[in-house]
This record gives sequence, C-alpha cells and structure tokens, in this order.
Amino acid sequence: MKQKKQLGLKIKLGLHLVLWKCLTVLPLNRRKVVISDFHGKGFGDSPKYIALALHEKDPSFRVICLCAKGADTSDIPSFVKTAGLHSAASAFHQATAKFWIDNCRKNIAVKRKSQYYIQTWHGFALKKIEKDVPSGTLTDSYIRSAKRDSAMIDLIVSCSAHMTRVYTDSFWYGGEVLTIGSPRNDSLIHGGQSERAAVERRFKLTKGKKIILYAPTFRDDKTTDAYLRDFRFLSDACSRRFGGDFVVFVRLHPHAAKMASFITYGDTVINTSNYPDSQELLCAADVLITDYSSVMFDFALSRKPCFLYASDLEKYTRQREFYFDIKRLPFALSETRDKLTESIVSFDENAYLEKINDFFEKVGMDTNGVASQKVAELIAEKAVKS
Repeated sequence: MKQKKQLGLKIKLGLHLVLWKCLTVLPLNRRKVVISDFHGKGFGDSPKYIALALHEKDPSFRVICLCAKGADTSDIPSFVKTAGLHSAASAFHQATAKFWIDNCRKNIAVKRKSQYYIQTWHGFALKKIEKDVPSGTLTDSYIRSAKRDSAMIDLIVSCSAHMTRVYTDSFWYGGEVLTIGSPRNDSLIHGGQSERAAVERRFKLTKGKKIILYAPTFRDDKTTDAYLRDFRFLSDACSRRFGGDFVVFVRLHPHAAKMASFITYGDTVINTSNYPDSQELLCAADVLITDYSSVMFDFALSRKPCFLYASDLEKYTRQREFYFDIKRLPFALSETRDKLTESIVSFDENAYLEKINDFFEKVGMDTNGVASQKVAELIAEKAVKS
C-alpha cells in the first residue's frame, strides 16, 4: 500500500511538472506573487507577513497562497487567493507569477529567468543545517534538491549576522543575502496585540487567562518519550511566579503534529498543532517551554520568559550538533520536571533580559521590526522595473 501511494505521488508530481513546463510559455504577471509555507501548510510564517505588508503598500498586487489538502484556510484574508499545492492552478500561477516567496526548499520547481524567488527560511538555527551537518547525514537526493533550489534563489532574507553566515557558507548559495530581520517576527517585536486577540477569539479564552505555550521540536527517531504529558505542574509553577490562571497550548513541530494524540486535551490543555500561524501563538503566549526548537529565539524578541525542558539532552546531543552551547544560551535549561519547576519559580527577569541582550548582540540579531515592509518595498520596486 505504501509503495502504491509513493508511486501515485511520483506520477502526480511528474504530471504537475510537465504541465508547469508547458505553462512557462505564457507571459509573466509582474504583479502576481505566489507564497508557500512549509509545502502548503497554509497562510503563515514569513510569506504571510510579507504578503500582508505588500497588500498594505499596494493592494493591486495579486497574492496566491499554495495550500496542501487539509490545510487550515479559515483565516486567509479575501485578497489572498488559494491554489492546491500540486494542482493545475498552482502550476499555472507558479509559471506566470513574477515573484515566489517560500520558507523552505522547493522540491520541484521550474524557474524562469525573469522570475524572482525570495527565500525566507524558517528560523534562527540552533541545530546545524545544510552543509554544516556531519558528513553522511544528508541524503544524496536531498543535496541534489538543495543545490537545485539554491541555484534558483535570487534573495535570502536573514534575521541576523549568524544566519547570514550560515546562508553564505552552507546553503550552496552565492547570491544576495539581505540582513534585515525575519518578517514573521515583526509582530513579536511590536507587541503582537492584534495577534494575541485573534488567538483568544479562536480558542474562546476567558478574559485575563494567561497562556503557556509548550512547543518542543521533533525527534529523528519519531518517538515522543521526551515530551511532557502532564501539565498541571507547569500551570501551578507559572501561577506561583507570575500570578494569574494559565492554560497550556501544545504546539508540536509539523514533523510531529500527527502524533499529537498521545496527549490528553481539555479546557486547560489545548492542542494548537494545526493552528496555521505559530507566530500568532508566540505573540499570545505569556511563557514558552521548548527544548531545541528555534522558536526560543523568536520568542526572546518579545522579552517574555522562555524555559528549556530537555529530558533527553545527552541522547539528543549525540545525534545532533549545535551552533551554540545549549547550556550557555540565555534560557534556563532543565532535564527534569523538578528542575523546570525550580527554574520557573526562581525566574529572575533582570538577569534574563541582560542575557538576551548580550546574546542578540553576539549573533547580530536584527530587532528593528520592519523586515516585512522592507521586502514589500523591494517587490514593489522590482515589479515597476521589470
């Protein structure tokens, strides 16, 4: 059955690619932009925030969002049109749009010489990625695909000097890198009040309720043993230190979201793994608990408290290499529930803020909060010149 599905997907992608190639004879629409978030996850991440800024700057631009089957499209604004990820419509739009905006590698793509491909990637890297990972970790097929993708990219948008070095040295890429911040994080830097309000409405939270966001990353062996299951102690610890009543939002990485059912959900523990925009959840959260996920660096831009819970630290660090010593990051690291409770209850805000500021200075983090507007301006300028 699995082999039949894989064969069916290969045939579908092959037909899609053939149609795409045929459609490249059509004229380009210099005011059309095709965006994609994690292979059609929905309207989210940096592509979303660039699209919103572009519409605000010039509503005449046409935005097409690629959406996989089952993607949450409920919050997509009316000015954004959708197309199925590997549909005939998506082939048409990708073949005729002047601009592509993506946050991960394109598995298949036929870029025309006059099209402009903007890559935003999807986070500040803690774990080593692309060429920086140990030899033999990446498959030959992935490397070929990554090189093909990098050869098409016209611009990479970077959040920091650290990531600019990664893109320049490790992405098989020799093009332009624009270090202006991460578009998806503009709202975090500016407080994210409208994003928080949207989350509160979506999940029908009572006024004054506070949010703990639990957002661990995936494990290569696809196990869930290292994840928290019982969250009452978190709520109690946060109430003791920060005051108020807390609910827990569980947000699993896209690679692990299908395994979310191992947790028992209810009024105080809410599954948000399929919520289309993780940045809105970060804006809404009062406290973040994660392990090795890059969301820690996004969340730190808000200066709100973040804690690391990594019960499998020894095992994980044998399997993955980091750009930074995880024990020297600005966030308190705990390998047990008791230590996590202690770290929360004894949280020192002043010391935390000092560590955050020092780290951001070290990595050259851009914290201006205008990345979306700058990319929108660039697109508008290039549309006029083309």
